Amino acid sequence: MKLDIKELLKRKNFTKNIDEIFQSDSFLYNSEEIKFLSPIKAKGKVSVKDNLVVIDMEASTTLELTCTRCLDRYNSDITINIFEEYSQDTKQENTDVTIITEDYIDLLKVIKDNIIVSLPIKKLCGDSCKGLCQNCGVNLNHEQCKCSKNDVDIRMAKLKDLFLSDKEV
Repeated sequence: MKLDIKELLKRKNFTKNIDEIFQSDSFLYNSEEIKFLSPIKAKGKVSVKDNLVVIDMEASTTLELTCTRCLDRYNSDITINIFEEYSQDTKQENTDVTIITEDYIDLLKVIKDNIIVSLPIKKLCGDSCKGLCQNCGVNLNHEQCKCSKNDVDIRMAKLKDLFLSDKEV
């Protein structure tokens, strides 16, 4: 859905309710495909005050993300609150206001941008995710690897000898 800014700004004090369902397949973020598994439900309002267009809404959907530890895909329900201010006035002093040069605002782009901001830095399929074996790469959530557990960093080898010795210090 695209909001026509010219029409909105002609009315100085105006409020329009939003109750929309958006369909979207997926988008790329940091080389990762983020899939929408359900339609995006957006509910809120768009208001105009003087020269500002204010979007205040809540959006919810289900995403398919990639776990950063084990690289498995998992589903995540997400609900975000969106509050954005826009203006075509380039002399706007408020730094929280986004200056727009087009004659419209794409609500789906606004929602996707806010989803990106709300994603955790470390996306995990679960708190107990074991990740991948650092040697053989097997997913430790699905199977046990057969790698040697005696792998010691050569910089710490002398410490290992210290703890294994029966000598009293």
